[in-house]
Amino acid sequence: MTNSQDGRSTQTRRRLIDAAIGLVDQSGWESVTLKAVAHECGVSAPASYKHFPNKAALLKATGMEMSTRLARACEPLVDADPRNSLIGMGKFILTFAGRHPRLLEFVMFGPGNTADLPRTREAGRSGAAGEAGGAPASGRAPACQLASAPREAGAYPFLDLVRREVARLTALQGRPPEAENRFFIAMWSFVQGYSALVAAGATSFDDGFFRAAFTALLTIDERT
Repeated sequence: MTNSQDGRSTQTRRRLIDAAIGLVDQSGWESVTLKAVAHECGVSAPASYKHFPNKAALLKATGMEMSTRLARACEPLVDADPRNSLIGMGKFILTFAGRHPRLLEFVMFGPGNTADLPRTREAGRSGAAGEAGGAPASGRAPACQLASAPREAGAYPFLDLVRREVARLTALQGRPPEAENRFFIAMWSFVQGYSALVAAGATSFDDGFFRAAFTALLTIDERT
């Protein structure tokens, strides 16, 4: 393949991902199909299969791209105090949930973002992932699964950014290494749940409540 052909291939792949993001934003990730995405780009369905063999591959690439975009948007919010970093990123996600509820659901719960994450010990003990391992019957991976499952480095930049700030915070507090994962689980679960309510229109973002809840999470007894 020549450089020009390689460049066109990369552009087509990017266009397909951008179109998928647009369709998720409009109708939700369940309604996305390769045929619809190809039509949106003006590309033939067979041509789209050269880049993504199936819907799962497209959704995974779309999830990685969304994670990259969120990380890029949140990088300027990183502060010398990791508490401020995490509060700023949490507020950004909750605001994003109100403006793009379907995209938020996809970022948090989409199969392309969670299906490949193996079960952690926390998930195994709670039975959240079932006896055979993997995601629960709902298709949504539990927060503890997202928290510590090994994955390809840099595959989900937003999650990596959040983990980095959590690590900074627990180190600043002088907490033991296991506290990092427990705090991440608690914080990520709260942000997931609150953002899902905001996205569904069940409530609206309240800055005072968010800050109070975040502060309360910092006092969780790590021995439990």
